[in-house]
Amino acid sequence: MKITFDCHIVENKLHCTLSVDQDVPSAHWSFSLMSVGKVISGAKVHRQLANYLELSLPPLMADVPHEVVLAYAGDHPYKMNRAWTPLGNLLHVDGDVIAFDPIAQGVISVPITTDKPTKQLLIVPPVLEWMPAPDQVARHVSFRSNDSIASAIALSHRMGLSIFTNDPESTALNCVLDPTIAPEEYRLKISPNDIKLVASTDIGLHYAAITLISLFLTY
Repeated sequence: MKITFDCHIVENKLHCTLSVDQDVPSAHWSFSLMSVGKVISGAKVHRQLANYLELSLPPLMADVPHEVVLAYAGDHPYKMNRAWTPLGNLLHVDGDVIAFDPIAQGVISVPITTDKPTKQLLIVPPVLEWMPAPDQVARHVSFRSNDSIASAIALSHRMGLSIFTNDPESTALNCVLDPTIAPEEYRLKISPNDIKLVASTDIGLHYAAITLISLFLTY
C-alpha cells in the first residue's frame, strides 16, 4: 500500500492530509508530537499517552485525500515550524504496520538568485531584502571591534563567541550613519576586504550587528 502524507501549519493548527492507493475500511494512525496534542477534526483518539497519539480514522477511499486537523493542547503559544509536525507516522491496517514518508526536516535548499533582490536568506529575524554578490566572497573568521555596536559585541561575548576582536588582521568593520534610512532599518554589505553597517540610529546599527552574528553562526 502506498501512503501519501503532507502537513501544513495554519496559525496554530496542523492540517494533515493522508491518501492511500486502495480502499481501507478501518485503520489507526499513530505518531508523536513535540508535546501533548489534541484532535480538532477528521479522526477520533483511540489511545493517547503524553505526546503519543493513536487515532481511529474513518474509512479511506482510494486516491481520495482525507484531512485530519490537529493542535497542541493548552493553546500552544509558540510559532511552529516543520519540527512540530507529526513524527514517526505509522498506519495500522489489519495487523500490518506501514510507515509514512516523513515530512522533510531542517533547511530546505532553494536556488539562490544572484541578479536581483530576493527573500531567500534563511535567518531570524527575517531580512526583508538582500542582494547576493555575483562572485564568491571568502568567509570572514573575525571582525574588528567597533564602539558603535558595543551592545551587540557584549552579547556575542556572553554567547561565548570570539568573532569581534582588536586584532588588526581581522576584517575591518565600518559603521556609517545615513539619515535617509528609517530609524530601525539597516543595510549590511559584506565584501572581500571589509564589512559595512549602515543605519540612521544606534538601534539600526545594533540590529545590523545582530544580523551579522546570525550570518556568522548560520553560514
